[in-house]
Amino acid sequence: MRALLFDGEGNLLGSAKQELEPYFSTQPGWAEQHPQYFWDALGQACQQLWQETAANPAQVKGVTLTTQRGTVVNLDVNGTPLRPAIIWLDQRHADASAPLPVYLRWPFRLLGLAPTIQRFRENCQANWIAQNQPDVWRDTRYFLLTG
Repeated sequence: MRALLFDGEGNLLGSAKQELEPYFSTQPGWAEQHPQYFWDALGQACQQLWQETAANPAQVKGVTLTTQRGTVVNLDVNGTPLRPAIIWLDQRHADASAPLPVYLRWPFRLLGLAPTIQRFRENCQANWIAQNQPDVWRDTRYFLLTG
């Protein structure tokens, strides 16, 4: 996890870094991480940044997060994570054997997109969660995709 601080002209004022365990796996091909772990590491990196620069956190005008790629987080109505985040390199697949509605099936076939849409349906983490952890999906108020 890196925290970088730039001034209004784009000059780098400071940087800090926290090493991370990128993921854990309870099943072959799975890759997950606790959202709080990322948040805590970001906080530690920012604290290090404040200690190593003359910057004041009150001066910060904007914050961004990048390089997490397709990591998804399920949050409840209070913003509390409901399960570990599924990391971008996770290899689980949803069951996409149910046919699409006819009004979608034919246009996708005519456009040559049927195989692509099928892969998206299988690789969609939301579909996997809805099928395999319906209680989590039911309680999900916010479904975050970090990018």
